[in-house]
Amino acid sequence: MKQLLCLLGLLFLPLSGHARQLYNLPQLIELALESRPELRIAESQQSESENLLKEAKSHYYPQLDLNLDYTHLDERPFVVVTPTTVNADVDLSEIKSDYPILAAIPDQITVPITIPQTKAYIAGQDVFRLRTELKQPLFTGGKIRERVRQAGYMIDISSIQKGRAAQEIVLQVRSLYFQLAFAERALRVVKATEERLNVVTRFLNNLYKNYVPKEGEKGVSKSDYLKAQFVLSKVLRYDSEIQKIKEEAKKSLMIACGLESYDFLVSNEAEKYELKLPAHGLDKLKRLAFDNRPELKQLDLSQQISSSEIKRTKAGYYPDIGLFGYYQRLEENFPAYDKNLWAVGASASIPIFNGMRTSSEIKKAEAAHLKGRAQKELMELKVSLEIEGLYNKLEDCLRKIGIESDALAHARERRQLEAENYLLDASNYEDYLEALEDEVDTEVSLLKTKAERYITLAQLQLALGL
Repeated sequence: MKQLLCLLGLLFLPLSGHARQLYNLPQLIELALESRPELRIAESQQSESENLLKEAKSHYYPQLDLNLDYTHLDERPFVVVTPTTVNADVDLSEIKSDYPILAAIPDQITVPITIPQTKAYIAGQDVFRLRTELKQPLFTGGKIRERVRQAGYMIDISSIQKGRAAQEIVLQVRSLYFQLAFAERALRVVKATEERLNVVTRFLNNLYKNYVPKEGEKGVSKSDYLKAQFVLSKVLRYDSEIQKIKEEAKKSLMIACGLESYDFLVSNEAEKYELKLPAHGLDKLKRLAFDNRPELKQLDLSQQISSSEIKRTKAGYYPDIGLFGYYQRLEENFPAYDKNLWAVGASASIPIFNGMRTSSEIKKAEAAHLKGRAQKELMELKVSLEIEGLYNKLEDCLRKIGIESDALAHARERRQLEAENYLLDASNYEDYLEALEDEVDTEVSLLKTKAERYITLAQLQLALGL
């Protein structure tokens, strides 16, 4: 008997599934910022800009090069000396003093000497050369300085782009979180309405099939049952649509946060993460956006880069002045050369004519500067319209929430009254169905408007550059 009870107890034990991970909004944002490739790309661009700055600064320092080369000739280099006859003056005065017999010979005579054709070798057959060169720029007209400035501006731009990428990721996660949270709330509302309608529909179906009305009673017809079934079908359609929205938001959130599994839960605490406007009034918000919007900051830096580029290209009219020096050592089997050579000096490269290239580069830089100024004006207009549109949308959401909240309170009160009146035979079931339908329509619409408001607040924060 005890074994049977134990077996029954095991059979009726609840099955325990694995615990699903629960995430709140800050955790989801942190996961997204850690996993998204956009930030890794932005970090790589920032590292690239930092190395570009180092490269630009390197032109201030001396450049030292070591050149090594080895040459093997097919034969030793030589020059051919052609046959030549030269006259050599010979002084015989000392010889004559020793030999008196030579007294009749003049003291100085001219003797012709013939040199036959010969080869004169001028270098060895194997030559190894080591040459060290040093160059130090002294004056470039500002070319190096402007390159360094531009590289510094590029670092600032890459930092702004990285921050913007993070802001866009946060907006995406916030929007999906609020969409998912309010979809789950709307589903709970729809499920509760489905339960009420199921009760009413089954009740009407039972009355239609089994209850025979007394004389003078209207009774329940098949048409009455189908009316209730129609309202239930409408609510089921709501259920399907909201379920689809929830599933799509959850899948998108899984991808956005880099989650490996779809099997996770999200804490439904939308009100806890409601954003507050940093300022009140449309004009204040626009000024705040102009001060903080990353795109405008990036355009300002682009303007500074184009101004620097104008200065750099104008430096093309100035000479480049620098110092140079080299040391060279030759190794070969020929002793005629000095094996160690060195030299120091100064050089100046003065541009005379380059086909109007410098002038064209200056005009190109000036055109880019004017283009950047126009782009900034256009961006300011775009930001102004974007802020105004989001602000008006937010105000519209607030008005709709107030109206729909009042309407929902009235719909709930009416539904309660119609239920009580139906029990007291003071109204018919159609009034109750209509009240129930109005209540679910109003509550779903209210939740949709609240989700839209929370998402609009997040979009406005991004538009403000915060």
